[in-house]
Amino acid sequence: MAEPDFTAVALLEHLKLAPAGASWQLVSVAGAHSNRVWRASAPGARDCIVKHHQADAVRNPLFGNDAAVERAAAEATPTSLAPRLLGAWGDWSVWPCVAGGRFHAPERAAQQLRAVHDLSPWTGLSVVAGTPRAWVEQGLDMLDRVATDNEAVAALRASAPEVGARPHACTVIHRDPHPGNWVGGDAAVLVDWQCVALGNPHEDLACYLARGMRLAYGFPPAPLWEAARFLAAAGVTLDATWIDTQAAYDFRFACYCAWREQTVPGTGQYAAALADYVSRAVPVSNPSIDRPLRSRQ
Repeated sequence: MAEPDFTAVALLEHLKLAPAGASWQLVSVAGAHSNRVWRASAPGARDCIVKHHQADAVRNPLFGNDAAVERAAAEATPTSLAPRLLGAWGDWSVWPCVAGGRFHAPERAAQQLRAVHDLSPWTGLSVVAGTPRAWVEQGLDMLDRVATDNEAVAALRASAPEVGARPHACTVIHRDPHPGNWVGGDAAVLVDWQCVALGNPHEDLACYLARGMRLAYGFPPAPLWEAARFLAAAGVTLDATWIDTQAAYDFRFACYCAWREQTVPGTGQYAAALADYVSRAVPVSNPSIDRPLRSRQ
C-alpha cells in the first residue's frame, strides 16, 4: 500500500495545503466500498479527504464510478449541498474534511434532495432508467449474470414485483444518497457524486429509505417515524406510484447485492442485505398477498 499513500502525499504537497515542510499523515477511512479514501492531516493545515477512484475490472451495472463526473458535479453544485474540490490529478482528488456526525434530521435530507433535483443540468450528464418497471428489468438483467443454481437468485426471481411504467419527472439525481453519504451533522452535505445523472427524482428518495442499502452500509433500517417525516418533507404522496417505486428499487438493489457478491467476493455487507431481502421476499404467485406489495420490506 506504500505507492498509493506516496501518491496521495505527493498530491497534497503539490497543492500546498499545508505550511512548507509539514508532514502529512494519512489514515484510511472505513466504509468506502468502491474507492480508497484517506483522512489526511498535517500541522498547520485543515484536515482533508483524499480519494482514489478504483477502475472497475467489471463495469458496475448500477453505480457508476467516474472521477470526472464527480468533479463536474462539484463545480455545478453549491457548497450547501456538496464539498468543494480542492484539487485533483488523474484518478485522485482532494476534498475538505467536513466535521460532524453522519446523522441529521430526515426533513433536512429531504429538503437537500429536493434542492439537488432543482439543480440546472450541466453538460455531460447521462440519462438513466427512471420507471419502476425498468428498474425491475435491470434487476433481472443483473441476475442473468450470476450463478443460476443460487437459492437466493431463485428466490429473487420468484419475487420480482409487477410494477408500472408511469411517466415521471427527469431531473438531476445523486443516485447514492444513503445515510453514510451525508457528513456534517445538522449542516450536512452530500458526498460521493461519482454516479450523478439525469433520472427520476424518486430514485434518490427510495435510495435514502431502502432497507437493503442501509444494511449494506452498516445502518439500521429506517423506523416508521423517520420514513414518514422524510416522505412528508419530500412531498411524496403514499399511493400506488410510491409503493411501486420503493418495491422496485428494493428489488433492484437486492439483485445488485447478488451480482456484487459473486463479482466482488468478500463484501459481506451485500450478502447480509441480500439475505435480509430474501428472508422477507414474497413470491408473486402467492394469492394471499396484495399484488402491489411484493415484499414485506
